Amino acid sequence: MTGPPADPYARPVHAQSGYPYATWWRRFTAFMIDGAVVTVAWIAFWAALGSGYSSGRSAYLLADVVGGAYFTILSAGYRGQTPGMRATGIAVRARLGGGAIGYRSAIIRSVAMSLLAAPAMVLFALDTLVALFQRDRQALHDMVAGTVVVDVRHGKATDPTPFRSTVPAGARSESGDRGPRRARQFRALSGPGRFIATRSSRFIATRSSRFIATRSSRFWIVLAAVAALAVAATVAIGAVRSYHATQHSPQKAAVDFLHALSAANTAALMRQTGLVIPAAVAPATNLLVTRADIATELAAPGNRIGQVSDVLVASAKKTAAGTATVALTYHADNSVHQVTFSLITSASAPTGWVVRIVPARLDIDVPMGDTRVTLDSIPLKLDGQVAHVYLFPTIATVAVPPSAIWQAATTTVDATHEDPNGDPRNVSFPDKLLPAAQESAIQAVTDQIDNCLAATTLTPANCPNADTPSGSGDTYSGITWSGLGAPTAGMTASVAPSGAVSVSGSMTAEVTYTDTTAGSSFFGSVSNQATDGPWNLFFTYPLTWSGSGWALGTVSVSNQPPDGQGSSSG
Repeated sequence: MTGPPADPYARPVHAQSGYPYATWWRRFTAFMIDGAVVTVAWIAFWAALGSGYSSGRSAYLLADVVGGAYFTILSAGYRGQTPGMRATGIAVRARLGGGAIGYRSAIIRSVAMSLLAAPAMVLFALDTLVALFQRDRQALHDMVAGTVVVDVRHGKATDPTPFRSTVPAGARSESGDRGPRRARQFRALSGPGRFIATRSSRFIATRSSRFIATRSSRFWIVLAAVAALAVAATVAIGAVRSYHATQHSPQKAAVDFLHALSAANTAALMRQTGLVIPAAVAPATNLLVTRADIATELAAPGNRIGQVSDVLVASAKKTAAGTATVALTYHADNSVHQVTFSLITSASAPTGWVVRIVPARLDIDVPMGDTRVTLDSIPLKLDGQVAHVYLFPTIATVAVPPSAIWQAATTTVDATHEDPNGDPRNVSFPDKLLPAAQESAIQAVTDQIDNCLAATTLTPANCPNADTPSGSGDTYSGITWSGLGAPTAGMTASVAPSGAVSVSGSMTAEVTYTDTTAGSSFFGSVSNQATDGPWNLFFTYPLTWSGSGWALGTVSVSNQPPDGQGSSSG
């Protein structure tokens, strides 16, 4: 007597573990539950780390790390179950051996899942749908890791080889077909071939009808639907929160500021700028931080950073309560640049953050006698001969127009960064006298030298030529100075870094005079004709412009020979 004929299409059993393979619906429900858990954990980690300080790529990387750790650690345990698998009564087992898969296979399985899900969800859907057409219900990531998913709800199956039919030869199954013959044909077909076969299609339809009809099947459908809705709601909430965090983050403020600076959009720039103005500013200080001043500065040639593109957040971190730093990389002028911004919170800013800007400080030394100086065409006030300036960090052009004695001067100052110590940056000009001013300065000194040579004293005032004979109590008369050669040839006018003007030259001079000594002999006073010199004298005259001419300062002389040197005759 034989028992009831075995169904060659019964659910297959994993021979090594003795458990039947898990159905696709149970695996799908378990994945939905685990997906909800991982999404909640990812959002919790993201919020703890500060979503406003992570780029999109970092968020995706965090999701991969959280999901990978979740599936790896839980699948590698001796149970081989995640919370979703435990809820649906399934577990992961090694295909060969049937035991726990261990960390090696768990890591390979998790990495395979991540790689298939990273390019597009379509690939991940194909990965899971493959299990429908496999005898052992393996998905692609199971094939890679050498694992299977089994149903552990009701214990091990009594017959681990359900595909081996016990129908006697010649007997027919319930469907009216020869049992052994149909079983052999069924075993000969591949996975897709079995699906295509008519009997297999009828089998799937029948099993699906039974699944939907039973109470437990309806329960699992409802549970899968609830899990899917939970995942969708969690993802939607996370997406909204992520979008809000992206639009109200220091990264967004820094990127908007960079684009506004590139386009010289003053209105947008002012919205993204938090200027730190000193509490006390002297009245003579030029505070160039108004919208009109900034617009004028940015419109100046060379002050724009160029058209930026490919702006990326290199790093972003919170430095203190309400402050952050963001480093950006961007392309401009066919090269890659990097800039770091310091940001502070602002309730009035569109993004909730503004770039903290400390105005650059300049002390501009104006050439002597000048009263006009401009910065990017903005006239500056002077404090004596210095212009104190606070300005929006930029590359500034400082200019002095031509005056009665000075040539026009222009200098470019890189004021894009504040001084580490907060000190002002000194700006001076390469002062150059106008050719006519040089000639008039030399002529003023020439006239003075001529007056010195026409003097009738041995020590003419403010002259390089001076003589002090050694005679005590003598009187000197008939004093005549002579300049040998061209005494004023080779004089040059120069300007010191401080703006002081001087004329230097050399001369060779000698003096002739009558030296009278009273009561020095039996015959009374004695007079001698004396000549002192010649001396090679090097002199320098400082000059000051009075507005209409040059005023000479005290002369300095070097290489003067000893007093009284010369010859005498009597």
